[in-house]
Amino acid sequence: MNRLMKKVASAAASLTMLASCAAVCPLSASAAETTYTYGAFTYVVRNNLVGIVSCSSTAAQITVPEKINGKYVTCILTGAFKNRTNLKKINLPKYITNIEPFAFQNCSDLTEFDVPFYTTTVAPGVFAGCTKLNKIVINGPYTMFVNGTFTNQNGYTNAFNGYVYIDKYNMYPAPSFASAAQRRYYLLGDANFDNVVDAVDASQILSMYSTLSTGNVTDQQLSEGKVYADVNRDGYINSIDASLVLSYYAKAGAGYQYPFEYYMYCDNQR
Repeated sequence: MNRLMKKVASAAASLTMLASCAAVCPLSASAAETTYTYGAFTYVVRNNLVGIVSCSSTAAQITVPEKINGKYVTCILTGAFKNRTNLKKINLPKYITNIEPFAFQNCSDLTEFDVPFYTTTVAPGVFAGCTKLNKIVINGPYTMFVNGTFTNQNGYTNAFNGYVYIDKYNMYPAPSFASAAQRRYYLLGDANFDNVVDAVDASQILSMYSTLSTGNVTDQQLSEGKVYADVNRDGYINSIDASLVLSYYAKAGAGYQYPFEYYMYCDNQR
């Protein structure tokens, strides 16, 4: 394995996580779904990944573990910490990729929120009723905020209206951040960035695999590749990833209606 492939392997191996948008990958626990407990946390397991359903702790500071029973914690599900009025600080692991609607609704003592490095989606209403929240720090490059996170739109009131910090240094008032050019969002498997996962993307992934093998690749390509091309998160960008995209494309052609992220990480029938 050449130096650049090792670099991809090392960086992408840390992406053992859900790479999906909360709006299209419904991870909220259903009534028929088995839940488990770990300390104060109630959680579900899907495809060997953990989603936090709720937390019974009344502590002012709560730390969500990186793993539970050897499985990565990757989602904070709808309403998981809702109405924790004495919660002042929440520590989330870096592998959290989705924070679902109303996850921290009415956490009225929360003053600052750190978005984990690999978080791709912060859903509407996450900060509704967080009346003391004045600072959000974005630690990673891939975070997308859904309408209703920063403003009182889509029926979500008391949305966050403080300041957003990029990499802890660059500060933006929330309304201007929300209306500014969108931070680039990478859709898993969408190699040509047309918001569709199809055979063209499989071809692009194979092309990137070929490019990586020559060692002629930029850091930007490596960064993007980690997010969209290593679809099975095994640390390599190769023909296996392209085959998974093609399998999804064939299934979609037969009437499958769910997005690729759901197919990869949420569909137990895959």
